Amino acid sequence: MGMSNEAKTIIEDYIEDIEGNYFDEITRAALTKYGPSVFEEVVEILNEVEVKVDRIQCTQKYFIENGVVYTADKRVLLKYDINKADKEFTIPSTVEYVAAEAFKGNASLEKVLVPQSVKRFNSKAYEGCSRLEVCFGKTIFRI
Repeated sequence: MGMSNEAKTIIEDYIEDIEGNYFDEITRAALTKYGPSVFEEVVEILNEVEVKVDRIQCTQKYFIENGVVYTADKRVLLKYDINKADKEFTIPSTVEYVAAEAFKGNASLEKVLVPQSVKRFNSKAYEGCSRLEVCFGKTIFRI
């Protein structure tokens, strides 16, 4: 099986440095830096090299919907897939926090609608998105 550069980078960066349960760190990095497709690839690779992977535990930590990665309770938006071609995205009303670099790297996205449920929006969430318009609700406490 061939390995993408992203999966290779994540595994090389974390496999040497993390003691104990490094699977959580590898999968968190794969999800937040690259999104669902790299996450799936990393899990598959770790399974192939016989590293114990608890997919059930991992899926209880994250929720992936249409190329967008959230925490399992869907209160934190972690990463919007850089390859999604949608021009507009409405953050679900369950989300309370948008993480740093959540939208970074997506060239297609032009508008993000932020509902009133979002209390914190990391100022680096849309870093590097020059064409992106972010429309905030009225209850944002911290950016």
